[in-house]
Amino acid sequence: MVRARRLTREESVDFLERGFSELGIRVPRSIIETAVEELDGVIGWLTLFGYTCYLNPNACTENIDKVLEQAVRIGREELERFLSMSRSSRYRSLLRILTTERRWSEIKRMLEMDEGRTINDRTLYEHLRRLIELSIVEKRDDTYVISDPVLRRAAMLL
Repeated sequence: MVRARRLTREESVDFLERGFSELGIRVPRSIIETAVEELDGVIGWLTLFGYTCYLNPNACTENIDKVLEQAVRIGREELERFLSMSRSSRYRSLLRILTTERRWSEIKRMLEMDEGRTINDRTLYEHLRRLIELSIVEKRDDTYVISDPVLRRAAMLL
């Protein structure tokens, strides 16, 4: 997976507005803001949205849903590729658990329930650390969550 800084809301709007301006496409600000909200500043998804609008400017509103469907499909493929290369089947459960922001103790309890056995703290730490290193998961204060909203949706389908 490629790591890239997430754009702020303002940067995302500016990114799309400049791109559309360069292409000579007029896209209403409300559609741009909806796309930014759904795609959460992830440059790749914003670019995909812009390109899809470029191909069919008259259906830009519909394109948000199309881009989301396509992005979730791509995200799921990325996650499946990661899971196929991982030696631990535990990642699949962790990704499903982390579609919602959760505390360490909650993650551990849910994972233990899922596996029907006690999980070593160090083992869970290593798995979470690996997901954070790959920029799949982020730690926010005392909680963990899949950082990309599209990957979050994709993980729900695993």
